[in-house]
Amino acid sequence: LPLIISIGVFQMGLFLILLNYGLYYVGAGRAAILVYSTPLWATPLAIVFFGESLNRFKTGGLVFGIAGIITLFSPWRFDWHNTHIVVGNMMLLAAAITWAFVMIHTRYGKWHSKPIQLVPWQMALAAVMTIITAAILEPHPSVSWNSTLVYTLLYNGLAGTAFGFWAGVAIARSLPVTTTSLSFLAVPVVGLLSSVVMLNEQITAELSIALCLIIAGLVLVTMGNKPRVLPAANQSTIATQ
Repeated sequence: LPLIISIGVFQMGLFLILLNYGLYYVGAGRAAILVYSTPLWATPLAIVFFGESLNRFKTGGLVFGIAGIITLFSPWRFDWHNTHIVVGNMMLLAAAITWAFVMIHTRYGKWHSKPIQLVPWQMALAAVMTIITAAILEPHPSVSWNSTLVYTLLYNGLAGTAFGFWAGVAIARSLPVTTTSLSFLAVPVVGLLSSVVMLNEQITAELSIALCLIIAGLVLVTMGNKPRVLPAANQSTIATQ
């Protein structure tokens, strides 16, 4: 139940609500950067509260990854006087922080079932939460049913939500929080490249530098990743399954 509530309410429900409303005011590229700034929050928490260690490769990966995120975010160019932009960015940042806490719970929480077995219950809980939120904030929606909407719903429902969250939970359960969170830095890279191809955003010098920093960080994290040794209780559980 704690994992159903944690992932269903916070990682699926609250995360998607904050993400979608944040996208009202923030472009796709910047949104990908902010939402996947998770290592800025997950890594210190994992080190302080759960004693995860950083070797020189992971330390270098963290430094390069954070430098890449900062370069992409470009706070020195941010319009701090635009309320909508500030609120949108804060919502996306809150989504990242929420996910960081869930990622740690996923890694160190006590599992009684496989992640795939809990997904239907988590999605059902997230659906109820999202429907209630939509009814309160948008009680009279205007929906135009067409092929684009149907394709979008299918992609977001099956690939973006069901498969994406299940895969993320499965990864977070198997790897250290530091490795998982830093590896997810690949997502803003894909998001930014997709925005260039699909939304005609320009590739700037800052973008190129940031991509190189993030890729370097991913390579270092991969080099510093050690195979995880499961506790005896988990090994016997896996053997039974």
